[in-house]
Amino acid sequence: MNCPFCHQEMYFDGYALGRFGETENFSCGTITCLVNQDWPRYKCQVAHGLMVQQEYALGNFYVKVYDEYSLIYRVEACMLFDQVKIERQLWLNPTNLDQTLDKLKLWVIFS
Repeated sequence: MNCPFCHQEMYFDGYALGRFGETENFSCGTITCLVNQDWPRYKCQVAHGLMVQQEYALGNFYVKVYDEYSLIYRVEACMLFDQVKIERQLWLNPTNLDQTLDKLKLWVIFS
């Protein structure tokens, strides 16, 4: 599986048990994809070949996408602040990152 930002092969971070059974965890640890040279810009969980969870940093936002909702945070240095919960999935659109960033800004403004 490749990272949607740097297109490099992502690291396999092991298995986890969750709502969807056994999931595979992946993250991008290339130096170009680290947020403030500290933590991965992109993470995901895959179960039975389908994406079930996603985390990504885009602009000044960090987003955690779950099956029923998304959490949006403001990134400052290496810390996450000001959580906003959105009752829908905000999956990353790898073909149009600007469109995803615009949606995040709108959701934060109107929440």
